[in-house]
Amino acid sequence: HESANSPSLDIFLLSPYAGNGLGDRGAAAVGDMLRVNASITCVDLRSNDIGVSGGIALCEALEENVHVTSLDISGIQGNNRNHLGPKGAVALATLLSKNQILHHIAARENGLGVDGMDALAPGLAANSALCSLDLSSNNIGPLGVKSICVALTPSSYHPATLVHLYLSRNSIGDQGLDILAAFIKNNKVIQTLDLSHNGLGPKGIRVFVEEGLRYNGSLTHLDLSHNKLGSRGVALVADGMKNSVLSVCVLETLYLSNNEMGNKACIAFSEMLAKCQTLRDIDLSSNLIGEKGIIMIAEMLRWNTNVTSLNVSCNKIGNAGGVEIAQLLSINKGLQTLNLRDNAMNDEAGGPIAESLANNTTLLNLNVEMNDFNFSNYSLITDCIKENKRRYRRTTVARHMRQIEALQQSEAQLQSLNSELDERRAVKDEAEGEVRRLTAALESSEAESRARTKTLQETLDEQHRLATTTQTKSQSIGSQIQAIKAEKEAKYRSVLGKVHKEKDACMRLARRLKQVQQQVADARQEYDTQLEEINTRLKRDLFDRRQAEAELQEVLNKIAHLKGEAVQEAPAEETSSTEAKEMKE
Repeated sequence: HESANSPSLDIFLLSPYAGNGLGDRGAAAVGDMLRVNASITCVDLRSNDIGVSGGIALCEALEENVHVTSLDISGIQGNNRNHLGPKGAVALATLLSKNQILHHIAARENGLGVDGMDALAPGLAANSALCSLDLSSNNIGPLGVKSICVALTPSSYHPATLVHLYLSRNSIGDQGLDILAAFIKNNKVIQTLDLSHNGLGPKGIRVFVEEGLRYNGSLTHLDLSHNKLGSRGVALVADGMKNSVLSVCVLETLYLSNNEMGNKACIAFSEMLAKCQTLRDIDLSSNLIGEKGIIMIAEMLRWNTNVTSLNVSCNKIGNAGGVEIAQLLSINKGLQTLNLRDNAMNDEAGGPIAESLANNTTLLNLNVEMNDFNFSNYSLITDCIKENKRRYRRTTVARHMRQIEALQQSEAQLQSLNSELDERRAVKDEAEGEVRRLTAALESSEAESRARTKTLQETLDEQHRLATTTQTKSQSIGSQIQAIKAEKEAKYRSVLGKVHKEKDACMRLARRLKQVQQQVADARQEYDTQLEEINTRLKRDLFDRRQAEAELQEVLNKIAHLKGEAVQEAPAEETSSTEAKEMKE
């Protein structure tokens, strides 16, 4: 505990290297100390075997603390790693929601997992002060990334404040990259994003670049090292930087080591270097770019003098690549750090490199270890680098003087701006006085308005009551009208049914009448035919009768003639009479 007269401490470290095995009881004791200490601003408790109870005690102690701005409770390799877990993440979320002073929180290797991210998300959403967040090595996966991105997505109620986000070794995969693409597209504040050791591939990086990186104008540090991008993925990153939607590349640091890029991706990478002039620090180590790859990159760096640090170690660039590097060093005056470690070079490259340093006074760090250089070349390289460092140190005062002059000029400008700001403050104060007067008048007017509003409200209530009564009556009348309409509708439908029935009966009767008329017509036609046949038959019978009568008359005539003859012959009279009767019959 710090007394009132004790000296102020700017930084509190339990040891220079942490890892003291304090445990939960020690963390609780540190929390009790922080409740009364007003001078400590940074707390480093890495790898102290702090678990859930210790983490909760520490977070509760910091909830009302207004001095500590940085908290590191990460676990580092070795014993006594911290292990807050998902329950500890709940305490961190509560701390973030209540403490708006903390700017930096590191909780690497604490076993937070997906559940821990779900618990931490509400605290991140409620915090508006956090600038740096390190959640590396917590196995949060794509679902954990989604929880973080949703919580940190800026809105009108929650502006973006997070500048540095570290998510290394979290197995987020390509699915997590899809989520991060939308996050960085909408975030205009984030500057550092660490996605190393996450199993990222070309498929995920395509979405990340095309739908996120190309639209972001704030990201300056991007770490994609130790993934599986391959030549295709690295080429996509280079093309995305070259073809930014904002027509400007702001990235300053790009780490792509251990991505199996080969020499094919170096074409796109060298084209990107020609356009992106903001890059300062590049790491392409362990990518097997070979002689062809380093030649393309070195040729482009002859004209790009903004890159100050280049790491191409473990790339098997060989002697041809080393000679190209030597030519680069004799021309480029921007590089300050160059790593050529383990590149299968011998004195064919070592000699030109050593000779090129005679004309290069800006290179301050050159690593040529694990190359087959003889002692003379290695010594010459070492001596040149030492001389460059001495020269750099000798010019430190002059350089600082120039910086001081620049600061003085900035200070003069600042004073001018302060004067202008004072004038604006005076105007603002006057405006605020006017606003106060207007506010008083407004309050008076508001009181009158409230009185009028009350009267109007009473009137409205009365009208509402009348309207309610009227509406009730209208509803009753409407119900009666509906009943009458329903009754009339029923009667109408009944009459309509009868009409339809009568109409159907009439139609059936008409069809029956038509059938009877047809039958009568058919009977009449048949009668006329039979009558005609009878007439014909009668005429024929009449003709036959007349012919028979004629024949009978002829017979009678013959009989009469015979009778005349019979008179003459008496005996034959009886016989003739009998014959005549027979003939007459």
